[in-house]
Amino acid sequence: MAEQLDKNRICKRSEVEHLREFITCAKKLLNDAWYYPPNYGYEYMVALALYSKSLTVAEATLVLIEAGYGDEAFATTRTLIDIYLTLRHIAIEDSHERAKRYAQFSAKNSAVWAEVAQIYWPSKGLAVPERTQKIAATFRSPHSWSGKTAKEIAFEPDTVDKDDNGKPVDAMICASVSPFCNR
Repeated sequence: MAEQLDKNRICKRSEVEHLREFITCAKKLLNDAWYYPPNYGYEYMVALALYSKSLTVAEATLVLIEAGYGDEAFATTRTLIDIYLTLRHIAIEDSHERAKRYAQFSAKNSAVWAEVAQIYWPSKGLAVPERTQKIAATFRSPHSWSGKTAKEIAFEPDTVDKDDNGKPVDAMICASVSPFCNR
């Protein structure tokens, strides 16, 4: 009897199909919510932008997997990890200031890439909006936004999630206390 139940529980869909359904659901939830972030609510704007970027990268990763480019798909997961660490770092402490700094960094990055495009592809030059230029002028480096290494960000103690002993967790052990983790 138990063997019969196990045979009935075997899912016919592939892992990629499950992931695609998860991404579709995540996009639908975001689109149905109709978020309108406040003009200077950096936390909201940055979170929405990074959430949207993560969905786009996840979809691209699935396309690579389905096309048989597993190594390339694996490489794109680095971007997903970077997005996760960035969002986590912003959410842990001083969210408004950290999100504002990330927005300034993004503006600076856009301005620098527009300059590069103007030099190497003048016919495809991008016009950077005046507001973005003003924000970009307030940030020094287009290469680092937090002033910390990825390792420092990953090991930053959480202010919400705690381990079984009540100690703050870091990004390296978050999966072990996640409600999505099968212990």
